[in-house]
Amino acid sequence: MGELTTLRPSFRPSLRVEAGDGCLSSFGGVAYLREFEERTGILRKLLRDLEDPRAVGRSAHGTDAMLRLALYGRVLGFPDVADADHLRFDPVLRSVLAPGGQDRVGSPLASKSTMHRFLTVTLERRANRRALVEAVLRTALHPLLRGGALPRRVYVDLDSTEIEVHGAQEGSCNNGYFRAYCYHPVVLSLGDLGTTLGFLLRPGNAHSAKHAVAFVIPLLHRMRKILGNRVQIVLRADSGFSDPSLLAALEKHGFYYIIRLRENPQLLCKASRIATRTPGRPSKRKSEFRYLSFGYRTKSWPEKRRVVARAEYEPGTLFPDWTLLVAHLPTRQKRRAIVRAYLRRGRSEQVHDVFKNELRGDLMSHHKMRHNQTRGLLTALAQNLLVAFDAATRGCRHPRRPTTIREKLLLVATTLVRHARSLVLRLAAPGPRSRLFARLARAVNALRPAPA
Repeated sequence: MGELTTLRPSFRPSLRVEAGDGCLSSFGGVAYLREFEERTGILRKLLRDLEDPRAVGRSAHGTDAMLRLALYGRVLGFPDVADADHLRFDPVLRSVLAPGGQDRVGSPLASKSTMHRFLTVTLERRANRRALVEAVLRTALHPLLRGGALPRRVYVDLDSTEIEVHGAQEGSCNNGYFRAYCYHPVVLSLGDLGTTLGFLLRPGNAHSAKHAVAFVIPLLHRMRKILGNRVQIVLRADSGFSDPSLLAALEKHGFYYIIRLRENPQLLCKASRIATRTPGRPSKRKSEFRYLSFGYRTKSWPEKRRVVARAEYEPGTLFPDWTLLVAHLPTRQKRRAIVRAYLRRGRSEQVHDVFKNELRGDLMSHHKMRHNQTRGLLTALAQNLLVAFDAATRGCRHPRRPTTIREKLLLVATTLVRHARSLVLRLAAPGPRSRLFARLARAVNALRPAPA
């Protein structure tokens, strides 16, 4: 115990305030997340596949402890490498992420320099990069696999976003559309679940569809291998990905899609039957929708494809807003159902918002582009871990925001008490909050351990 700093307040002489290095922490709820990870084995394959290039017996920190520190730091809101020096001495994190003996707090975790070498050297090995990409995909599908019977159809959302940078990072360029100096990554996600299937960092001036085929098709093949051939995989994307090569590749490999098309005179001429509103004064209360489907072929398409058009007349307007979709599905569906299925892809925007703003995946501070790619994959892995934890403990497939999970469950004042042969974490959970943690404990204890 170090030297204490004592304050005797004049407003109450019997009160004494002391500051010291006792076993206090703000991260008590991490123990529940760590137990969920251990019982489900959600990271087990990744930890087993990671290669450690360091000499045996000359490293104080294993790859499993360093990977967990990188992931749990992002979950708790400390995504930067420099935050390792703040977290490494926390007694709860030392006991949970690097356990010692039965009655001892674990050793201090990895320092900032050690974590930097882990992220830029160890995880840069080709085998480790493959294992990390595979882990992001598997953790994204975990809520589906643990939720019982698989759905007949799974919708996958493809989208691009911008990550603004403020330095001389490799590959960063000025993007005229976003009006920023940025990266332009492409992301594959399950918008209905809130998880990220894949993340590919690209230069800031890359077109939306650049590298889309090489990025999407391998991920969808691995997804089919995990879910089985009976599950129909449907890709949803906006008009930036209506590239003929992507459409042809999806059809060739047996995948389906609903992708938006840009408006052009030929398409609008085909849809002219619904381009005039119902006679009479426009409604001032609700929008009017009209639907049409037809076969359409461009010069770059080998054959006709089905196009679904929707004309929306908003209250008080005379001219419609158009939604034009090219659809390739296993069965012929109604036009309204196709449009509704496509519009649900708006949930993928929430996935990007969580990734960039709540888990700070927009911090791309490494100089080399491949190091920032690794950083993005770790953020996606942390996001999937949080979603899987929330889905398993609440029994709900619509996850809460990471900020909500962090504030309610993870950031809890805790005292670590040492007994004869055990350590006890006493969480400050008065009143209704104690019932919340009681339900959380029952949910975690009810999880069936995954086979090794």
